[in-house]
Amino acid sequence: MPHPALSFAVALTLALALALANARAGTAAAQARMTEARLSEPQVRDLVARQERAWNAGDLAAWAATYAPGAVFTDQALGSDNRIVPYGQSRLPEALAQARRTLRRSKVEESVRIRRVSISADGRGAAALADVRTRIETRGAVRWSCAERLESMALVRGRLKTVRQTDTLVRCRRAP
Repeated sequence: MPHPALSFAVALTLALALALANARAGTAAAQARMTEARLSEPQVRDLVARQERAWNAGDLAAWAATYAPGAVFTDQALGSDNRIVPYGQSRLPEALAQARRTLRRSKVEESVRIRRVSISADGRGAAALADVRTRIETRGAVRWSCAERLESMALVRGRLKTVRQTDTLVRCRRAP
């Protein structure tokens, strides 16, 4: 009968070798899935549509779920001299808090029209350029806001999420 310490050492070595082999197989499988997973324009359009539906329904949990945890939001305006005027930048928690404050006092509806979708060369990232018209009603008064939105998207833990959103406020071109 083998020595108990030797049996334990052999069992431990075998267990470690098996764990390492499984980890390598898992990593290879994950890498294969990542190279097979190529984003498509319909996926990008679907993400933007889900964001719009959730926002317009006031479902901030569903809206926030379409963004990566570290997503960056940038707000800026296009000045009359065509220069960009920065307003500020926030992360998802701050953007969510601001959205809650806004929706408490106003009824807000966005209409998003995608102008262009670009998929990165490796197929793992994407960008969407859109025109956004927002109707804001506060205590019976209605105002409109228009922006050009650029969203950068990526696969985050296997799901398409927005990682950066830049809204550039512009003059509304047509009457509501």
